[in-house]
Amino acid sequence: MGPRREKHPWRRGRYRVESYLDHQAAKLVRRLDAASYVALAEAMNTHDIGRGRGGTRAALACVRARTVVAGVDSDHLYLLVQQEEPAAGIASADGVRVVRSPYGHDGFLWETDQVGGLVRVLLAGAPDPPGRRTGAEPA
Repeated sequence: MGPRREKHPWRRGRYRVESYLDHQAAKLVRRLDAASYVALAEAMNTHDIGRGRGGTRAALACVRARTVVAGVDSDHLYLLVQQEEPAAGIASADGVRVVRSPYGHDGFLWETDQVGGLVRVLLAGAPDPPGRRTGAEPA
């Protein structure tokens, strides 16, 4: 987003993106208490499914629900290789499904057709969508 028309950023003006980010931040502050966000982030960062369940392998073996394990090939926060353990440990998982996307960690938000196909497989027992089922290495 380029500079706003009133004043160029080099002359104490602002880029349009700055106004957009300020607006989005103000909306977020009204909707979400900062302490709640900190508590949620801490819970997500410290959760261990194996804690109190005999370890990760034992916890995964207890999963009885139909399961699809998927990852985004360009996600550098949750790597595809990290999806191999749950895929191997959950009996119904049938390997790692790969969502192909150039959008990294947000790929699951952008690739609605691919993710929707995986959800349909999970919920409706629909035929499998095309795509790799095993192996977590990007093509």
